[in-house]
Amino acid sequence: MNLKKCGNNTLLFVKDDKFKNFKISIAFKTPLDKKVATLNALLVKVLLDGCEKHQTKKEISMYLKKLYGSAMSANSIKKGFAFCPQFEIDAISEKFSGEGMLQKVVDIKSLGELTEEEFEAHKDAIAD
Repeated sequence: MNLKKCGNNTLLFVKDDKFKNFKISIAFKTPLDKKVATLNALLVKVLLDGCEKHQTKKEISMYLKKLYGSAMSANSIKKGFAFCPQFEIDAISEKFSGEGMLQKVVDIKSLGELTEEEFEAHKDAIAD
């Protein structure tokens, strides 16, 4: 296990060669606040819906399929008085897939700016 400081965040790396897959998991913890509750719920939905490189769920799904069936998920939970969104990607190890798999997986969610139209569409879906 290896801890690294990245700005105000602490990153945890667990290296284990006995598995054929690896997982990248990003979790946030924010205080519950009525003012940003909708935005927090929106964040989880937006993480799976598209990004600058892969603008639709279908494009993301096709890209993941090319990466030997990699999988991506996002969810959120409430812990005490905190809201905790989490984003995960599972993929096959470079040992079995060849060089560059980690970079390809990280590139899946190169997030561009969310347009006002995209924001409103997600906001309306959550409000319903």
